[in-house]
Amino acid sequence: MSRAAARAHRPRRRRRPVLVVLAVLLALLLALAVAAAVWIMGLGRSVDQGVQRFDQNAFPEESLRPAEPGAAAGGASSGTGGASSGTGAAGSDGTASEGTGDGAGGDAGSEGAGAAGAGRGSVFSPTAPPPGPVPAGVDPQAALAGPQAPAADEVVDGEAVDFLLVGEDSGTEGRDPSGRSDALMWVHVPGDRQDVQVMSIMRDTWVPIPGHGDAKVNAAYQYGGIPLTVATVENMFQARVDHVVAVDMAGFQGLVDALGGVTVDNPVAFTASNGQEFPQGAVEMDGADALVYARERYNLPRSDFDRVENQQRLVKAIVAKALSLDTLSSPARVQESVERFSPYLTFDDSLGSADLAALAWSLRDVRGGDIRTSTAPTAGVGDTPDGQDVVWPDWAGIAEVGRQIRTGQGGGGR
Repeated sequence: MSRAAARAHRPRRRRRPVLVVLAVLLALLLALAVAAAVWIMGLGRSVDQGVQRFDQNAFPEESLRPAEPGAAAGGASSGTGGASSGTGAAGSDGTASEGTGDGAGGDAGSEGAGAAGAGRGSVFSPTAPPPGPVPAGVDPQAALAGPQAPAADEVVDGEAVDFLLVGEDSGTEGRDPSGRSDALMWVHVPGDRQDVQVMSIMRDTWVPIPGHGDAKVNAAYQYGGIPLTVATVENMFQARVDHVVAVDMAGFQGLVDALGGVTVDNPVAFTASNGQEFPQGAVEMDGADALVYARERYNLPRSDFDRVENQQRLVKAIVAKALSLDTLSSPARVQESVERFSPYLTFDDSLGSADLAALAWSLRDVRGGDIRTSTAPTAGVGDTPDGQDVVWPDWAGIAEVGRQIRTGQGGGGR
């Protein structure tokens, strides 16, 4: 039999169904990958095009910032403060100010106090205890301790990411759009990505404001906008933030509605100033409810202290809903959330969709229960001669929080 005839009589090999199935699966995966890429690119464009950017650099000049993590504290200073020639921070002996100022001028502090003479690695210290009577049990000298610079050999968490979240309530409820920041939160994402730590800073905390003497921390926004707010908060903790995000309080309403509502675990029942009741326990909230909940302070037993904790609970509820499978598994809902919330956000120039995507992926295992909330340490509450509340800082506690932020050791919260 010829070779041709032999080939003709040879039985045909059956195509392997396994290979066919694998080919189909590969094609399907490629199609899904392309669809995912298109969707992610669209989401990235929504972020980059939807959010606003600060009109100026969000970060202060280097002379107003603390030392780089792990760098020698104090720079070339011959005094106790930053890198200036024998002076420290905000107007007293051993500080970096060339001005004086008494630091006790009520809410605004001393506007003429203190040109920022310190160089890189500055530490701005208080000039005097907060104004008004000393709260019971508080040592007024402890209020002069001020921020503590890190040790030169401190081992830092180089993978951590830190945000300063500035809450603005401009143009609502009769507020002056050029007024003070309504909420301040330091958001710390540790290098191990096991949790996210959100720390509120009481807006009436009496601290040094570089170049302006001592005043309430939220006065920095009025004196110098976002850059001076960053400088003031960084000085408190002697740690640097990587990114700055400003959010209009109305953004809470838009995001909550885009998520389809949230559930907040409210520990104490109260009636808001507008008559709306918030019972104890799990409370279902739409955007309008959330906005009332986040703003209320007058009808709360501890006023601003309770309000910042309510804001923390709301943030936890939003994150829990945003990280839920129901949300993450629905591209349309994620896209809607981004598009609805982004108009209320203002980012620094270095924060883009690629950064957010990388951070989100690194936090893929974090859920609502991994969001830890706390409030910056305080020593007591006093008042000014004209009746304004003043929160005394606990500088020892603040220094420990700063160390935990820089090193990644400790942290936590509720």
